[in-house]
Amino acid sequence: MKKSKRNLFFHHALTALLMISCVFTVSCEKEPVIIEGKSAYDIAVENGFVGNEQEWLDSLKGENGKDGLNGKDGLNGKSAYETAVENGFTGSEEDFIISLGMNTFNYDISAKSAEFSSLFNGKDNIDSFLYFTDPHLPDLTSSKAKNYINFIKEVYESTPTSFLVCGGDWLNSHNTQEDACFNLGYINGIMSSRFDRYYPVLGNHDTNYQGVKDENSESNTGILSNGTVSGLWYRDTASAYYSFNTANARYIVLDTGIDWSTTHSEYDNAQIKWFANELIKNDTKNNAVFMHMSWKTNDNNSMTPFVSAAYDIMKSYNAKATYSFNGETYDFSACIGNISFIISGHSHRDEQIEINGVPVIITAALKTGDVPLLDLVLVDWDGGRVYLTRVGDGENRTVNMFDPS
Repeated sequence: MKKSKRNLFFHHALTALLMISCVFTVSCEKEPVIIEGKSAYDIAVENGFVGNEQEWLDSLKGENGKDGLNGKDGLNGKSAYETAVENGFTGSEEDFIISLGMNTFNYDISAKSAEFSSLFNGKDNIDSFLYFTDPHLPDLTSSKAKNYINFIKEVYESTPTSFLVCGGDWLNSHNTQEDACFNLGYINGIMSSRFDRYYPVLGNHDTNYQGVKDENSESNTGILSNGTVSGLWYRDTASAYYSFNTANARYIVLDTGIDWSTTHSEYDNAQIKWFANELIKNDTKNNAVFMHMSWKTNDNNSMTPFVSAAYDIMKSYNAKATYSFNGETYDFSACIGNISFIISGHSHRDEQIEINGVPVIITAALKTGDVPLLDLVLVDWDGGRVYLTRVGDGENRTVNMFDPS
């Protein structure tokens, strides 16, 4: 701040007097004599200042000086994307975001998680999981595919779900066998590494049955063998049909094959035998089934022979009756459990039907709408209901389980 000439005088006077006006002593053999100097204010009055001590102090404050010039703006720093490009990243800014494990879908997952969590109140014996089906992604290594997977991962980690199920058809049509094998192995590795409990259901397109053997082959020559698919996806279970357990229930995963099937294959026969024996030998009260195709499985809007047989087994199990197939009879009379519901995909639309008293819940394809379509599923075993909270397009659903009474 600038000061007037008069104030400058008093300022300098104050500085000097503060140096000499303090109390000091004179040493001698006698007791020291204490001499008090005059205050700076007293000296100012002697030099013509008129006013009290506070006014004198106020007079020492000068006027505000002028503001200095604004400095130059600094240079803008580089974005993380620009830095990544300089260090060798190739791709768009959206690709870069996806490469960091994030997604570009604009969706409020926290609100949906709160909505889903509220269903847990007052319920004890429950299971909760995330379900999606029919991704049909042509290149599972692409940025687009990773964006979908990143979104699924965010939903899974942001919600109280215990496991993840894909209802089938990761693959699109018309792959070569080599590309189909690579894509199946790649997606299995990605999903198994990013999700702690991931259970895949085999879809008809995952067999590459509409694909080609190689680039020079005709269409529909590229179907993969059951052994090839099992080796790529089901090393832990040894086949595409298997079961897994939670604290409250057993979930059975069936391989419904391709929609062109008109007769039972040896593979179908083995699966039917396994399914019936699984229900008997590992009988438990609460059971549910995941299958890709559940009804209207072919061009004639009818079931394939295997799907029809699977429903016959479930009907016999729930009725505590016997079931005969291929010269063998399976007796469910001593069983205690029921198939309470079935979840499937394939039709690419939301549907709910009932077959032999068992509700069949069908969910639309993952890529329906602008946001990936998933169901947050809460199973209330005591209350006998399945609650599906929709992420993406579509409505929430509440489904009553099979009622044995």
